Amino acid sequence: MPATIDRTEVPLVVILGAGASRGAGDAWGDLRPPLTVDLFDEDDYGHLLQEYDLAHQAGRYIADECAGDDALSIEQVLHSLRHSEHVHHRRMAYSVPPYLQHLLHSVSEAHYRHVYRYDRLIERLLRLPYVCFMTLNYDVLLDRRLAAHHPLNDFEHYISEDKNWSLIKLHGSVNWVYEVPYPLDPYPPTEELRIGDHDLRCFSPEADLEKIRGLLGVRNRYPALALPEGPKDRLVLPSRHETWLTNRLRAPPNIDLLVIGYSGLDIEILKMLKSIEIPIRLRTFVNQSLMTAVEVRDRFDEAGLTSVWTETADGNFGDWEEAGGLDRLVRQFGGPYSEAY
Repeated sequence: MPATIDRTEVPLVVILGAGASRGAGDAWGDLRPPLTVDLFDEDDYGHLLQEYDLAHQAGRYIADECAGDDALSIEQVLHSLRHSEHVHHRRMAYSVPPYLQHLLHSVSEAHYRHVYRYDRLIERLLRLPYVCFMTLNYDVLLDRRLAAHHPLNDFEHYISEDKNWSLIKLHGSVNWVYEVPYPLDPYPPTEELRIGDHDLRCFSPEADLEKIRGLLGVRNRYPALALPEGPKDRLVLPSRHETWLTNRLRAPPNIDLLVIGYSGLDIEILKMLKSIEIPIRLRTFVNQSLMTAVEVRDRFDEAGLTSVWTETADGNFGDWEEAGGLDRLVRQFGGPYSEAY
């Protein structure tokens, strides 16, 4: 029998950014999960970039345009490429999602067994009444570990009520595609794709890249990924996922937030959370350091997403978990958080 979910139970909402996947393991080698500033790093990912000439050109154009090693600068240049008056610039921008799909799928294939901190996160958090994982990551490192508990072969599986967790992928996923009525090889589209929910298709997180993309030569599937463009990154997810999330988080009296490796710069996500208008009981911020965690906390404050209690971790995901932060959060779930807050 499916588990009965009490929708009045306080859920833990876990927001995961690129820093969470990077911190989920240690020994990555050449295919480490990238942060935004790493996406076009030729030392780490040149062997994949060379398969995507236009994306390679986009990466070199970005390197020329960016004044420094700044994630927002990279996103601003990508935004300018997508909205450029020049056709070749728009082609470069629309060539990036297929490259990112290949890159993050390869990372997921190479390392899904190595993300032991995701295993610990899942094991501890599934002891709680309800957990909503919200990730901005394209990779399926977390997805594959969750799929061991419940399959994710269909969009409905992500939000089904026969388990005490859900997975909301806000910026799309390497195993999601838009199906369009024309072939996309060898060039990506030069204009904004006219696509909607009815064109969105999901494959299992374990599916290989060729199955996801379809037959070579007649390919008509475009990756369902949000191009990294800065604070106003598009949300790429089934509309029913967004509706379900809003309804699910409005049901209880309040929520708790755990934020790992997310910068707080994507204002569309903060606006969506703010629109739910649900009180937040506890916020826990884990980033690269105490200073960056405080910066993220301040961005949540500025967005009006304040809480009764707040913890800002002094260290990254690994430091926080190894210092007992995860165990403490689970042990004290429900308050009064007397040990640390």
